[in-house]
Amino acid sequence: MAAALRLMTSLLALAGLCASQREVTMEKGPLYRVTGYPITIRCEVSGYQGPSEQNFQWSIYRPSDPQREIQIVSTLRHDFTYALYGARVQRGDIYIERLKGDSALLHITDLLDEDAGDYECHTPSTEERLFGSYSAKMTLFVIPDTLMAIMEPGTFRKLEGDPLELTCEVSKTTFQHTHVSLAWYLQLGDNSTEILSLSRDFVLMAGASYVQRLSSGDIRLDKIGDTVYKLSISKLQPSDQGQFYCQAVEWIQDPERTWKDIARKQSKRAVVTVTSIGRDFAVNMDAGKSSLVIGDPFHVTCSLKVQDLPARLFQVSWLLNNSEIAQLDPHGVPTLIKNEYELRERQGGLSVVRKSKEDYVLKIHHVGLSDEGLYHCEVSEMERTDTGFTVTQSKKSLDAFLSIKLLESNLKVSLSSSNPKITEGESLTFHCDARETSSTLSMSWYLTRGKLQREMIANMEQDGSLSVGSSYQQRHVYGLVVVEKMSRSTFALGIYNSLPSDEGRYTCQVTEWSSEAGGRWRKMNDQFQDTSVTVVPLSLGLTATLITRTPVVQVGSQFDLMCRVSATYSMDGVPTSITWQFLPSGMAGDYYQTLVQISHNGTIEWSKTYQHFQTRTMVTKSKLRIHRATKREMARYRCEVEVMKRDLGNRWITVATATSTSLMIEVKPQESSLQVSTENKYVEVSSGNAEVEIGCEVLAVSQADHQLAVAWYVQLPLDPGHALKILSAGYDGVVTYGQNFSSPRLRAKYQNDRVSQTLYQLRVLQTDNSDRGTYHCTVEEWMWSEDGWHKLGQKASGHTTLEFIAEDKLKVNRADSNITAKEGTDVQVNCSLESSAHSSSLFSVAWFHRKEESTVKPLLTIQHNSMVVYADGDEGTAERLQFNTPSPGSYSLKLRNIAMEDGGLYYCQIDEWRLGPNGVWSQEGSAFSGYTRLITLPPEYSVLGHVCSSPSLFNFILICPLLIFLLMSAALIYMCVKSRHRNKKEIQLKNGEGLWMAMTDPINPAKTDEKGKSEEEDEED
Repeated sequence: MAAALRLMTSLLALAGLCASQREVTMEKGPLYRVTGYPITIRCEVSGYQGPSEQNFQWSIYRPSDPQREIQIVSTLRHDFTYALYGARVQRGDIYIERLKGDSALLHITDLLDEDAGDYECHTPSTEERLFGSYSAKMTLFVIPDTLMAIMEPGTFRKLEGDPLELTCEVSKTTFQHTHVSLAWYLQLGDNSTEILSLSRDFVLMAGASYVQRLSSGDIRLDKIGDTVYKLSISKLQPSDQGQFYCQAVEWIQDPERTWKDIARKQSKRAVVTVTSIGRDFAVNMDAGKSSLVIGDPFHVTCSLKVQDLPARLFQVSWLLNNSEIAQLDPHGVPTLIKNEYELRERQGGLSVVRKSKEDYVLKIHHVGLSDEGLYHCEVSEMERTDTGFTVTQSKKSLDAFLSIKLLESNLKVSLSSSNPKITEGESLTFHCDARETSSTLSMSWYLTRGKLQREMIANMEQDGSLSVGSSYQQRHVYGLVVVEKMSRSTFALGIYNSLPSDEGRYTCQVTEWSSEAGGRWRKMNDQFQDTSVTVVPLSLGLTATLITRTPVVQVGSQFDLMCRVSATYSMDGVPTSITWQFLPSGMAGDYYQTLVQISHNGTIEWSKTYQHFQTRTMVTKSKLRIHRATKREMARYRCEVEVMKRDLGNRWITVATATSTSLMIEVKPQESSLQVSTENKYVEVSSGNAEVEIGCEVLAVSQADHQLAVAWYVQLPLDPGHALKILSAGYDGVVTYGQNFSSPRLRAKYQNDRVSQTLYQLRVLQTDNSDRGTYHCTVEEWMWSEDGWHKLGQKASGHTTLEFIAEDKLKVNRADSNITAKEGTDVQVNCSLESSAHSSSLFSVAWFHRKEESTVKPLLTIQHNSMVVYADGDEGTAERLQFNTPSPGSYSLKLRNIAMEDGGLYYCQIDEWRLGPNGVWSQEGSAFSGYTRLITLPPEYSVLGHVCSSPSLFNFILICPLLIFLLMSAALIYMCVKSRHRNKKEIQLKNGEGLWMAMTDPINPAKTDEKGKSEEEDEED
């Protein structure tokens, strides 16, 4: 029973130990935060033993040196912080907030670019034994602050009930997927009140004080284009006074699926003052000029400033010299008080109208001397009763005196224009002033184009009636040709949205008239004035020029294109749209594709076919900037500019177009700064079955985020000019083996290890003589861009030579040799022992065959006890393989009836064996021989074929006969020249030589004659 109890206690203790496994957790990364803003990172520890209050230590591993730990701050040690963060920790910019004993927060109040990296939270152990995890890591990326909130500042003075419109432009160029929320605020003193907000999920909400006004439509928020938001208040209230501003917030979704605000921007302030009226109202009067000539028109306007006007009733009266002359009752019915005014109203010389809800006008069309005096308005608010209306309150305007002058007769006319030279689409304004006259006037406007006949634009009669020329009637209907009588003697002509045909000489004709009995008019005098106007067409001199400072960029870089538009006129204020076009590299023809179009009002429309540009492109009417360029952006670019104007229907139309010349942007791969160690090394292995590590060190890489691929090669001793590929590890980490190293045994024998970011190793396991050779690696640098992986460069390392040495006195001849034999013949390869450690030793010999560019194949082994073992287990192989020992220490292997596939490298391995005191044979040493290369030839391989296969023999047989022929030709030429020279000498000495011979041989003179004759005959011949 006691034993069972102890076992139960042990199991419970073990279960408690397993349950108390320590674990440190942080927020799930990576996190993206904006430079200049704060961040808080949570760290918790659980499953710990010991005190309830745990300590926390924070460190960072920066991308530039990911292996180096930089200590930031600790709750345990005051000397934990490195100097890089010392000042910020002392200022409190970085600190730890403990939530409870086992959880804490790291606060960084102002993020810097160098704060990006891997953050590690470490909790020092409080247990007697280590069990579980004591640290956790999380990655933080610090991105630029691109959020903008722009509102034009200003001061607005408003009355209660007036409308208000404010616009705020919000933009961002963050590459990550973020949302933006917008809110409008009203600040009065130190208090800010939220008016309206548009959440990151596009939900419109009103502040607590504005909920009712939002539902009633008094306030609203409209989006104009892609980035502009407009706040509208239809009726201001006194509580709306203060400073208006907008605030934009950028949000990003963290890996834990929660949204986090990462940037905030406030716009400048617009100051709004609201003057409260309440139930009171104000009256203003505008009487125009204070001095008129008889016959001029006179308008007296009474204006109300009042709240809730539609629900209130007012009565308006006009008084001259404190005597009422006209009245409008609450229903808008006019009443003329005096008989003379009543008569003038019936004759059309006077009228009383309600121009708008707030403006009431008394119009006297032709003033007389009786109209001179002091004018003012009186407005009474009326309240409806059972018997009619009663006055609740009255207001009186200020007085205005009108002076009437008598008619004068000395007409002078002057004509002025707004601008003698304008651009098509701009407005023309003419003023024609008639001075020093008191007569009733009429006027006419004319236009003369070049040498053509003068054409009438409009005519205004003395009674104010207007007639328009036939060519201008349609434009007059649309309000593009306006004729006004500004005063009694001033006339205006306005031509809006001008055309090129509006160029010419403008004339105003003013005519004086006098009225006669019976209502007839008599013409008194005419005056003319003219002025010339030039209208520059929008198409004149319009050009577009595309320029760039970087016609050649590297993959991953950015480039700018500037479209400069010019014309013979100023482009300021001219509505234009621009289309950015490009022709992808390799596309035939001249079919430019539309990339993006910016309309005259700033609306941006992207091509649906090339939407990948939008995420990496910043565009304005004058600049196109493409970030992180790829091969897909290598193209010919151009910009097309359209000059716009409104037609008669107020629709925008294109009047001129200019296309720039194309500009080629070439995107080249990044230049690699890859460097690999080229140091040559020599490695000696003392015995077989050893493990060898061959290093490949990367000295420099263009950027830390670039990926590397490595490949390993070996050059065999008998084929130093040819390298065999062992294996390669791609930039994606996938390892592939060369054709000659793909067997399972060799795949296990050759291993590639990446020891660090800059060091690769080729591990060769269980080395043998076949591993002799020269090894090197090639390293490739790869970069990822939007259109895939790009190879930037490749470097080869230095060579590492692997050789085998004997640690004992056993030595084997290691000289290499070649043998050439025909197929079907016998061949013998030799292997000799030069020395051994002991004279009483026995030796075993193993023979190996390695085909060209293939793996090693064991042939047979003669053990130290003279037993023959065949590698393939088939003793029938003995018919073709014959082992022999011509002499002690000399071994040979004869290959009978060789075939073509028997070609390759042959070598042997000699092992030394000694009998120990215990009667057991043990191996004392081992050594490899050199290589013997066997070249097999077909049976029909002739001497000629052997000659052609040997370059040195072929050159000897080809060149030697040629040299012999040249030497013989030279000797023959030399002998011919010498013979001719000798014949000439004999001819010259003919006679003298014959006489000499006759004197020396008198017995045979005939011989001389015959000789002389023969010489003569030879000479004749």
